[in-house]
Amino acid sequence: LKTKDLYIEELQIGKKTKTIVNILYLSSIADKKIVNGVQKKLKNISIDGILDSFYISQFLQRFCV
Repeated sequence: LKTKDLYIEELQIGKKTKTIVNILYLSSIADKKIVNGVQKKLKNISIDGILDSFYISQFLQRFCV
């Protein structure tokens, strides 16, 4: 997307794998409370490794309920 509203935040998750995970959102559309909540949950994941997106989705589902 060619817009200045697109924000990308890069995180490393996994004590051993240090997998790079990106959060992408449009600042003009995204609810800031939800974005902040997702950022916080991802930063608090404590696991040795992230091998695919399934691991992340499981953490988000477990903690967002």
